Amino acid sequence: MSTTASPRRAGTSRILVLLASTTVALASALAFLLWRGPVTDPRVLQELALESADVRALALRELVERADGIWDSFSDPDVGRVLQRNVSDRDFRGVPVSSNEFGMREHSFELPKPPGITRIALLGDSFVFGYKVAAEDRLGVFLERFLEERTPGPPRVECLHLSISSWNILAECAYLRRQLHVLRPDLVVQVIVVNDLDDLQGVRGFGAMGSFSPQFRKRANGTFTMMSPADLWPRRVPNFLLDGLDHTSRERYEEAADEIERLASAVEETGGSYLLVIAWDSYNPMAKKYFAARLRDEQVAFVSRTFTADLRFRIGPSDRHWNRAGHERMAQLIYGLVVERGLLSPAKPAPWDVAARVVREVHLPGLGEASHVDRYKAALLARAEAQIASSVDLRRLKQRAAKQVYGGIDAEGHVAPYATLILANHKAPTLRVRGRRFPAGPLQGAQTRVFLDEFEVGVLALSGPEIFDERWEVPQDLALRPYVSVRFESSDYALVDVAKGSCAAFIVERIALE
Repeated sequence: MSTTASPRRAGTSRILVLLASTTVALASALAFLLWRGPVTDPRVLQELALESADVRALALRELVERADGIWDSFSDPDVGRVLQRNVSDRDFRGVPVSSNEFGMREHSFELPKPPGITRIALLGDSFVFGYKVAAEDRLGVFLERFLEERTPGPPRVECLHLSISSWNILAECAYLRRQLHVLRPDLVVQVIVVNDLDDLQGVRGFGAMGSFSPQFRKRANGTFTMMSPADLWPRRVPNFLLDGLDHTSRERYEEAADEIERLASAVEETGGSYLLVIAWDSYNPMAKKYFAARLRDEQVAFVSRTFTADLRFRIGPSDRHWNRAGHERMAQLIYGLVVERGLLSPAKPAPWDVAARVVREVHLPGLGEASHVDRYKAALLARAEAQIASSVDLRRLKQRAAKQVYGGIDAEGHVAPYATLILANHKAPTLRVRGRRFPAGPLQGAQTRVFLDEFEVGVLALSGPEIFDERWEVPQDLALRPYVSVRFESSDYALVDVAKGSCAAFIVERIALE
């Protein structure tokens, strides 16, 4: 695998390219002016300059270089975001980041895949991307070298990092599956981590991350993560999105599991192998229940909590991203699994004691953790019983109640076009929602559909008296469910912060099962 050039050489190359492009553009413009004759109108000169493809490309490159962010939108809304294409040594969290023509932090590679190459696609989010790690210190560089050193004869091995920071499982699977016909990987290794059920963040102006998800654009700023909303509580705290207790959580797991299964099947249909590496920390049992159950045993590996917590392999005590040593250890793990399970046929990499030991030290303990379902359930239910209440009061919000909100509600009670939270259900007969409507003008005729788990229980008209206090009957089918999701889906909304583009359908004060 090619590695990133030194900053001095990269900078020199960029200057030479810019000079060459400028020279060509000026020569073209000069030839045109000599043919046309003198032109003095500055507007005409500007138009003439922009008629040159070289000048346009140079101007675009200059704008990209001056931008603060590194991201670019992607036409596929399920993918949402890639890197700005062909950037060189752009600073990102203190580390230079370069990209290829596909917007990946990777060297240029051929599509369709040419003959004579064994191609491994490394799919993931910021961990595979190499957050705060040099390009040459990532797992694919190590894995490629390990394979080339220990695999007799051709073909050449090519490991590609196809990963973007904060991609979720849906984005990862969509990006790879929709180009399998030209990428043609011999092996796909997908690494998923504990925040990969979060909503995907989009891109706003000049390459910065936005506050919306392109996967669910009509939800506006009603985005969900495994942490309480940033504008709800002063310090973000973990919520219950990963616990599988209610409809919202289970639905997220099922949607992600569907896409993983679909990708694995598509990879095999094109002649490749698929390996899912699960690094879900204390949630490994949930990942086993939802994801591993859809795959064969040889398609799944787990990363132990011991490895995740080991500071030798982390960026730092508060940052669990892998450092250089962590990437090398992960490459050894994948190599060991490839050999043990024969995942790279017809290539036959030689057995390696170091890699086999890492499989025993990292995967096997992780598999054991994932199998401790009864112990996990007991701890999960004890936590839920202690922390989840049957009501959330936005007027007197406490940290415990803030943890019950998955997304779409802020500290002032503004309810985004899509919002949901979890409540304890003690067989209460009624869902009660109190709050305030906005002035009727912008939301005349609009309404909010109200759900408990998968059941629509009522409709809230968004125009009418300012104060409302609505009650809806709880379906009998929910009587035995100890926890339920309350979900609001609105047909329209008002701008409550025009500068930030924040949207809300109404203001909620209290939500309760009573």
